[in-house]
Amino acid sequence: MSVEIWYALILTAIIVIFVLVFLLFHARSKASKKQPIIDLYVQGLNALVDGDIERAAMFFRESAQQNSENVDAYLKLGDIIRKQGKPDRAIKIHRELLVRRNLMPGIRLQILRSLAQDYKTARQFDRALSTLDEILTQVPKDEWALTYKLKLFEEMGEWDKASRTLKQMVRVKKFTGDANRQLALYWVEEARRLFSEGHEKQGRINLRDALKIDSKCVPAYLYWGDSYIRENRADDAVKVWKNFIETVPEFSHLAFGRLREVLFNMGKFSEFESILSDLLHKDPENLNIYYALIHIYENKGQYTEGINLCDQILETRPADADAHMLKMRLLAHKKDCEILQKEVFAFTDRIIHPQEQYACRICGYRSEQPLWHCPQCGEWNSFNLRGTRSDLPQRK
Repeated sequence: MSVEIWYALILTAIIVIFVLVFLLFHARSKASKKQPIIDLYVQGLNALVDGDIERAAMFFRESAQQNSENVDAYLKLGDIIRKQGKPDRAIKIHRELLVRRNLMPGIRLQILRSLAQDYKTARQFDRALSTLDEILTQVPKDEWALTYKLKLFEEMGEWDKASRTLKQMVRVKKFTGDANRQLALYWVEEARRLFSEGHEKQGRINLRDALKIDSKCVPAYLYWGDSYIRENRADDAVKVWKNFIETVPEFSHLAFGRLREVLFNMGKFSEFESILSDLLHKDPENLNIYYALIHIYENKGQYTEGINLCDQILETRPADADAHMLKMRLLAHKKDCEILQKEVFAFTDRIIHPQEQYACRICGYRSEQPLWHCPQCGEWNSFNLRGTRSDLPQRK
């Protein structure tokens, strides 16, 4: 091999080695430049998870400044700015993202969702709705957009539009609650709006429609009767509330105050007592009926009858404080000092000297006796032997 060829081979090897070293150095340099950007974005996500909004915003802002292609950093930065009470700035950030070219459909969808929330926070409801419609054009059954649209109509008081949206959600199986119950409540809210504008008759028609959807819609009955009272139609109001009591007896106590006042003004207070007695016969476990009757007996001076009802409650609920106090008040009215004294002593003894209990510091198990080995969690020496003064039932 000639000297010239030998030198040429050496020179070629040197050049190849130089190129390889340059490429390796360049790759490492490029990676080192990218690494802080990734780190900043990850740190922003971590701060967001930790609930540190200020630090998250700082990291996302720096990440976006170092890499203008990091769409997600801008997206999250806009969301944070909105949560900080600056929806106009958030709108600007998110709208600028939308004009970028070659956005993936999923990313565009996320931006539109953020923008809809920006507009809502800024009280620009029309723009929020048009943004939601744009989402639904892309994904007609998008559950998030439909739900957000429903909540938006509710906030706006657009009950007819809320009803149509809810029905749409039911059709596409994106609503899992009790649709009829919610639809009935929308009719009730529309009726309340009409009442506030003085349209009593039209409001009652809406309440009637609500009851056609949900025959147990409690506020529909209550507000219907209230409307009749405003028109001085007490008999009609009483009829509505009696129907309510028969249809939804478990919530009948919500009409007691209304019925008591109206029937008293009509001079038919005894009718209220009859209504309560009938209800108690049908629903003997309803304490609200007992208490309403006891107050009637107290007002009428029929203290013995009231005391008997208190005793009926205490037979099944011996710790019921309201029944004890009502009984003591009735005994005071009756001036039966001997029985009143016994009742006072028994009741106050329960309060002043509650049952001593010992609790396991590991699982919370309670015992009336001091223990050194917990039967629930198996821990040893875990009981507070100082005890706790409590009349709460023992945990099992």
